Amino acid sequence: MKKLLTAALSTSLLLGACGASPENKNETKKETKTEVKTNNNILSEYGDVKEYYNKEDLSYKEETGPMKFEITGVNIADLKPSEEYSFIFNDLKVAHVIVVSLNTENTTKDEVWFSADHPTVVTDNGQQVDATAHDVSKIVGEDFKGAVSKNGRVVFFLDKAIKDIKKITLHFEAPVDKNKEPIGKETKVVIPLK
Repeated sequence: MKKLLTAALSTSLLLGACGASPENKNETKKETKTEVKTNNNILSEYGDVKEYYNKEDLSYKEETGPMKFEITGVNIADLKPSEEYSFIFNDLKVAHVIVVSLNTENTTKDEVWFSADHPTVVTDNGQQVDATAHDVSKIVGEDFKGAVSKNGRVVFFLDKAIKDIKKITLHFEAPVDKNKEPIGKETKVVIPLK
């Protein structure tokens, strides 16, 4: 009787393990397919992305007063926000988005205010837009209390289609000291989208 129970238990365990194995493989394949569909676009977590330009290996370096900054990436895309995130995109059906990644550094021990996360973008298709404080943004400017660095990104929402943009120009205000006196100059950065 013991041998019969042991044999039955062994058989059911063996069949259960064999039966579970293909399901686990299918689940793994499904996960892999999902990963393939997901691209490395920083907007992809917010909905469906139609990307027109995405370079994360740029190096446009500038200095103004005690501030150094480098534009390291530009992403231009149309985004159809998912229901979960539509409210942060003002319930737009399609958001025309430019995301600029940059690094900033105060090279002095002094306190400096540099609004690197509030530049203005001008496109070659006639649009001019100020950066928008947004959930996609990551602070790269404002108050620098001494010799510190910040890395992040700024976001622009445009009114017109963006797929044919060939060049963007970014305008940054001059940094100021703690008395709000300018200690640098306004900076313009032209980025051809090749």
